[in-house]
Amino acid sequence: MAFMDVKDVTLAGAPCIVSRSGYSGEDGYEISVPADAAVDLAEALLADPDVRPIGLGARDSLRLEAGLCLYGNDIDTTTTPVAAALEWAVQKVRRSGGARAGSFPGADVILPEFERGAPRRRVGLAPKAAPVRAGAELFADETDTRTGGHGHLGRLRPNRRPPRSPWAMSPPACRAGHPAFRRTPRQAPARRRRHASLHHPPLQARLRRPDMLKYTEDHEWLNLADGVATVGITNHAVEQLGDLVFVDLPSVGAQLAKGDAAATVESVKAASDVYCPLDGEIVEVNEAIVNDPSIVNSEAQGAGWFFKLKLARPADADGLMDEAAYLALVG
Repeated sequence: MAFMDVKDVTLAGAPCIVSRSGYSGEDGYEISVPADAAVDLAEALLADPDVRPIGLGARDSLRLEAGLCLYGNDIDTTTTPVAAALEWAVQKVRRSGGARAGSFPGADVILPEFERGAPRRRVGLAPKAAPVRAGAELFADETDTRTGGHGHLGRLRPNRRPPRSPWAMSPPACRAGHPAFRRTPRQAPARRRRHASLHHPPLQARLRRPDMLKYTEDHEWLNLADGVATVGITNHAVEQLGDLVFVDLPSVGAQLAKGDAAATVESVKAASDVYCPLDGEIVEVNEAIVNDPSIVNSEAQGAGWFFKLKLARPADADGLMDEAAYLALVG
């Protein structure tokens, strides 16, 4: 099949529509399959030793490799082809000096941008550590107060070395080699999503560390020692989230109140916040899980801890759940 071809085919006994387009670009295929045959087809594909499931994150990495923008994410009604680095979408004959210059919607704005450039530009960043989350603001340096751009997607283009993340930036920061610093916005706690995927009928929790002393209704655990709480998410939370692909941690020294969004995790299923269980100051974070989020999946209540919190009032921990109460909560 050539790029953009669409065919009706039979796969694993089911009538399917296969296209060489969409998120996968020309490097893959999209399959539309009847719902009642989806499981059988998936199992048939996975029976091939060369096939592995890679989750929803593959959708974004594939489209980025193919140079395909997602409306509402990388581009919107305010984005011109020049700002989006999609100049190829405007035929040469439609550009200034062409045989049919102009004569398309927005030409009076778009054509001048071909000559003088756009006020912002979609570019790629090469992060030194974890990818920068969507919505994070970009600054020229650590002291700059003028926003130079914002993130569109927290995932990376894996086939680039080093990997890249897509951003929209303002000149002059969009030139190659320009350093950038990110600040991730944190909304008010009341507006944050509280582990939405965790409130379905829960699986039986498997607590591999019975010595963990306290738990929260938001599925965080605390291990207390000398007024400092080591905080992470429970095994039950990890079971509901699935394989983690991204972890964003708070800054050391941050003063947080109970219920504040302290960290963020993304999995193949969803993105969720990790909340501060009590008032206190962040005194240490676990950089190991930023570099390798799978540690949380394998040792959620051990080496997969998130941060250490110096409690403002250690006695407040008495109001949290013990192991028996948490087991009763998750069933």
